[in-house]
Amino acid sequence: MITQRHVPPGQIATQKDGSYAVRTKAGNQYSMRPNGSVRSFQSQHGEAQFRSDGTVRTVHSRDITIVHRPEGRSLMLRERPDHTVIAAYGGGHGYIQRPFSTRGHDFIQRTYYGDHGRFTRFYRPYRYHGFGLYAYAPIQYYPPLFYSWAYAPWSFGVYFHWGWLGASWYPYYGPYFAPYPVYPGGPFWLTDYLLAASLEQDYRDRMAAAADEGAAFAPPCAPGQVPLSAEVKQAIADEVRLQLSQASLDSQAVARNGTADLTSGDLGRLLSDNQPHVFVVSSGLDVAAGIEECVLTPGDVLQSTGAPPPSDSQVAYLRVLASKSGDCARGSLVAVSLQDLQDMLNRMRETIDQGLGELRSSQGQGGLPPAPAAALRGDVQAPFASAAPPPDPNDVAVLNQTEKDASDAEQEVLNQAFEENQTSAPSTVAATIQLGQTVDQVTAILGPPNVVVDLGGKKMYVYPNLKITFTAGRVTDVQ
Repeated sequence: MITQRHVPPGQIATQKDGSYAVRTKAGNQYSMRPNGSVRSFQSQHGEAQFRSDGTVRTVHSRDITIVHRPEGRSLMLRERPDHTVIAAYGGGHGYIQRPFSTRGHDFIQRTYYGDHGRFTRFYRPYRYHGFGLYAYAPIQYYPPLFYSWAYAPWSFGVYFHWGWLGASWYPYYGPYFAPYPVYPGGPFWLTDYLLAASLEQDYRDRMAAAADEGAAFAPPCAPGQVPLSAEVKQAIADEVRLQLSQASLDSQAVARNGTADLTSGDLGRLLSDNQPHVFVVSSGLDVAAGIEECVLTPGDVLQSTGAPPPSDSQVAYLRVLASKSGDCARGSLVAVSLQDLQDMLNRMRETIDQGLGELRSSQGQGGLPPAPAAALRGDVQAPFASAAPPPDPNDVAVLNQTEKDASDAEQEVLNQAFEENQTSAPSTVAATIQLGQTVDQVTAILGPPNVVVDLGGKKMYVYPNLKITFTAGRVTDVQ
């Protein structure tokens, strides 16, 4: 980890908050936190960002970006000149994204490859506050009567046995998540379906990361874990109701004229109604909570403030309603990028669609009430899907090549950062210790002192052949 090494000597620029930058003779730059850990490294060949514990967060080199998510899964992204996007997760998993147009509208098709084979999702590009986002575009709609059945209270409480109650992932989240004992209606059933899908994905990612690193898998819920409250689950169910209501309206529009409201899945539309909205985290994220850094992992729950973000902002601020041990603390206000928030909304809508499909095929079975006969016929299809380009038979090979190229590109950037550390001459006092630096900055460079002389408002740190005086926590003299 780069924080365990001294940065090379160079010109130091210190900020008011105690952070500082080091520019080396080679022109490379290290951005340092106030405690001396490396925040980022940048050279003419690429750049890397690091978490406060020293682990790699992102690397960018050439045409590839590598994102190391907190739960362990890495995402390797490459965009071709024709705007095809390759997103590799490793092991031939990932998706290929291709743009297309039909009936005067632009869409993108993502062909996913993974443990469950190949499947396709569609999205619509749009701009919000000047930033490009992709909103999920369903291709199948059920009759409005079916959405009404799924939306309205059922005539009796349903005791439902989930197949995943005996799955390997479920016990790991027992302190955090428990399904409803009785379901009064579809939104509550879909709420548990949504949470279970998010947590199962989190489990898969953590297990895969542990296998790749040859490490033991540690459960994400530590002793003292606060479970998802009834209030938080109710807030998710209310959000599910909102999505069901919109899907019913879109279904009616498609049945009338073949076109749904293309803005119904836009994050910008959701954030502009002056109402708070709930989001279930769908992938691991590094976020800022004030001046601190923390992580979110799938299954954590956020709520927007109800006010739209400023027109020039790429982030929205949300309150953490629920989180697992080690993630951002409950109640904290975190900054989430608009793209990550749109991805959460997309994943919620996609999962609700999948859940509706299972609910429809299981209605009248396993304790679920039967849906009206008219609700089970008259499905409608969105016409744009037929204009999508066909999958390329070489997609999996492309994903594997992208993974290899990403690994090489990342190693090139990190080697440059580390090799410069290893081959540079040892830092000298004149090059690395300056007036105004904090105690943490000095100890990060020199390590703990041999002797500390405490004179109240003044302290002296004594090293071999070196004595540093601090006044009010900052360097005032070096001898």
